[in-house]
Amino acid sequence: MRSIITFLAAMTVAFTAMTTLAKNTADPTGTWKIDVITEGETTHTEAIFTKEGKGFKGSHHSPETDHPMELYDVYFESGNQLEFSAESDQGYTISYKGTIKGNTMRGTAETVYLGNRFYSSFSATRESTANPIGTWKISLNAPDGNTYHPKATITKTEGGLKGSYYSPASDQNVDLQDVEIDSSNRLRFTVTNQGTSIEYTGKIERNSMKGSAQIDYQGQQYDADFSATR
Repeated sequence: MRSIITFLAAMTVAFTAMTTLAKNTADPTGTWKIDVITEGETTHTEAIFTKEGKGFKGSHHSPETDHPMELYDVYFESGNQLEFSAESDQGYTISYKGTIKGNTMRGTAETVYLGNRFYSSFSATRESTANPIGTWKISLNAPDGNTYHPKATITKTEGGLKGSYYSPASDQNVDLQDVEIDSSNRLRFTVTNQGTSIEYTGKIERNSMKGSAQIDYQGQQYDADFSATR
């Protein structure tokens, strides 16, 4: 009986340690939709974080500005404590301090404008990064008025993503180029075949994708739209 109790106690300690480790391996990477509450009014902003070396960098998007602001003083400590700041060309700065739990974050924000300080609370949710792996059946609405139905197969490698592209019109498989997905679930890839280059950019939502295609045909540029299912 004592050995069983000892075994169960050891398992409990091990499980607790694993749980603590999992909590301490949080990562701020991704797109965060932020609600900043100041004196009862809510402002919607967005922060995008990417990893850079041993740290993180990012950008801040606000309704008051028409272009993203680069984040500075980005600190990620204690496994779930995130701090970052942004400065606008309109003369104000905003500094966030938050605690991450999974794909949610809560904390406080301080805005400085013309020497005045304003204090707010905020909550944020992180957009989940979609999985692009699989075969996508594409409907490409081409400028010539026809709809074409190629297939793009995306696979994962140690270095990132790669893929192949099958066109029924040419009955050929060619390799995809520059395959990448960003933190907003936008998948990009380029295919070049028989003098035509097509750059696809589409946003993934579960097993569907919609977006635009930039077509270069013998030096002429055309815009198209497409949808795809997996």
